[in-house]
Amino acid sequence: MEQPAILKILFVINPRSGRKKKIDWESFIRNYFKTLPHTIEFYILSGNDDTGSIQYWIKKIDFNYVVAVGGDGTVSLVAKQLLGTNLALAIIPAGSANGMATELDIPGEASEALDIIVNGRIKKCDVIKINETDICIHLSDLGLN
Repeated sequence: MEQPAILKILFVINPRSGRKKKIDWESFIRNYFKTLPHTIEFYILSGNDDTGSIQYWIKKIDFNYVVAVGGDGTVSLVAKQLLGTNLALAIIPAGSANGMATELDIPGEASEALDIIVNGRIKKCDVIKINETDICIHLSDLGLN
């Protein structure tokens, strides 16, 4: 799938993701895009009705990508909102394990992950729906290891 020359990107940032030193993701991403022609918007997860708010932004603006900035939980939350749309999901690994990003060979270095978003290509991903309410795109468990 070919991407347009000028992208519209929504970054969904989970400020609580990860155990490492916290990064000001919005400033970092704005700095990366300051010389590029792309349009970027941000949604900072609050833990309060985030799914409704993400859906609002997805419907309001015609984005090319929605980027999950966080770990596997953030990726899963965003992926669930994109089901049934033609929007591509991108990932900036910012969690403690980043299993999905690791499996997809997305670099842990944020600027390298952003390079992939801007210059990479879109790939399809299988989704498993569980009990009509949950999805699995990487791992799924029942709370038992």
